Amino acid sequence: MRSFLEGLDQTSPFIAVRHNGEAWESEEQLQKQSSNFIAKLRKAGTVGEGLTLHGLRATSAAEIKRVTGAIDDQVAAALGDRDTRMGAHYTRHVEQENRIVFLYATMQWRTRTEQDLENGRAQDGKPLPTPSKIAKLSKRLGRPKQKKGGL
Repeated sequence: MRSFLEGLDQTSPFIAVRHNGEAWESEEQLQKQSSNFIAKLRKAGTVGEGLTLHGLRATSAAEIKRVTGAIDDQVAAALGDRDTRMGAHYTRHVEQENRIVFLYATMQWRTRTEQDLENGRAQDGKPLPTPSKIAKLSKRLGRPKQKKGGL
């Protein structure tokens, strides 16, 4: 959307204007014309079902948070909302996405040492000592025995 808007000749300080560059006389006029425009795009196959002005607002808010890392207050201000809770409302799913991505990345990028330990190998590739071997070494070194199942 941004690239589309940037490609237009700016004839007004407003984003949404009538064909003559004048502001809409009412919010209802703007909504009706926007709905008609979206319906034409849908009919032409340019956009899919379910595209709404409200959906575009939510998508824009989420993108602001994803790209810039803006906090909820900043998102609300970018949307023109006076109530800063709206920034949180429109971007709550972004926080969930971030948690999921973090958990996935954590699972995928474990250190080699953790993988080696799970596979029963030390970093040098040699097998880890068995509990009985640890007990023998502990006895030789004068240290207390390890608890059963522990290293």
